[in-house]
Amino acid sequence: MKYAHYTNSGVEWIGPVPQNWEIHPLFVYGGLRKSSNRGMLEDNLLSLSYGKIVRRSIDAVDGLLPESFETYQVVDPGDMVFRLTDLQNDWRSLRSAKCNERGIITSAYVVVRPKNIDEDYFNYLMRFYDLSKVFYSLGSGLRQSLKFSDIKRLPIIIPSITEQQQIVRFLDYESRILDELIQRQEKLIRLLREKRSSIVSSTVINGLRNDVPKTETGIKWLGAIPKHWSLRRFKQLFRQQKRQGFPELEVLSVYREFGVIIKASRDDNHNATPENLSVYQLVEKDDLVINKMKAWQGSLGISKHNGITSPDYLVYVPTHSETPRFLHYLLRAQHMASVYRSISNGIRFHIETHFNQIRTSFCELTCIHPICYLCFPVTAILKIILYLYTNGICTHCC
Repeated sequence: MKYAHYTNSGVEWIGPVPQNWEIHPLFVYGGLRKSSNRGMLEDNLLSLSYGKIVRRSIDAVDGLLPESFETYQVVDPGDMVFRLTDLQNDWRSLRSAKCNERGIITSAYVVVRPKNIDEDYFNYLMRFYDLSKVFYSLGSGLRQSLKFSDIKRLPIIIPSITEQQQIVRFLDYESRILDELIQRQEKLIRLLREKRSSIVSSTVINGLRNDVPKTETGIKWLGAIPKHWSLRRFKQLFRQQKRQGFPELEVLSVYREFGVIIKASRDDNHNATPENLSVYQLVEKDDLVINKMKAWQGSLGISKHNGITSPDYLVYVPTHSETPRFLHYLLRAQHMASVYRSISNGIRFHIETHFNQIRTSFCELTCIHPICYLCFPVTAILKIILYLYTNGICTHCC
């Protein structure tokens, strides 16, 4: 929609606005809300996750929840929640969302109660500010976190109530259409990923030709392999090493879909990076990194990056002369999920720091060191990698 006349807002990241719109500080249209949950008034646990307020289990056993939720704050439908922490390390997360139900949320969040403004319009406006990275520029860009006092003078663009409601209806309609298109594409992507995983698994186990002589390995999950291939145990390929004290390096994370990636390259990682990174452990190119809680889901891989990662992950340095990219595909092959699952048991599948020891109350582990991996002739490895790349089956993030 075009307006007849525009005026300069006086704010660089807003630009011109329709002449009949007003601009006032945030505190005119919203006040800080602090409602204590002392006495456990509510137990509906909520969290801000990628621009949405979602429910979490108050009984979860993941070590990330407090001993008492009486320190949390109560929120109501219509409240605007801001996560204004970890600003320097996380530039991709969406930091605001409208609450649609009563519940409790961490006191680390800033909760604002809108007034004299359409709540849904306010939500969309904060999303625009969020995507424009406005919050990062506040406080001279030097702070890890902000308080309400830091954002209360944030310029708020105010059309008439009628226009606010029209804007909300238009954006709701467009969002529904786009969401439907996204869901269709995501379904297609899932199917293509499953097909890709199947091809990778088959290729790294059986090679490119089915007509070569094969021999039985005696290993249930492996079966028969080409006769000219050999087996080596895991402990012959890698050695665990924990090196700490490199806080200046890039933070890395492990994704089920991609393996080891730079954490800041994704906007769907909502695990806050701590201010003190000295305990994070060093990862060098060609190291194997494993998320010990999610290895059975595929959260592991050979790193192509130098950086640091969570002290709770497992990092192995190579002691082999094999092709790292091939081992990356082999360790992440579809059939390996059942192998990792088979060496873990209990409530959670958890690969512990020392594979041959029991060191957790959640599960009991058996020894992984005897697990065998294939070792191909170099020419076969190069042909397999070339095949996977040239046919578009694997990319730089596979």
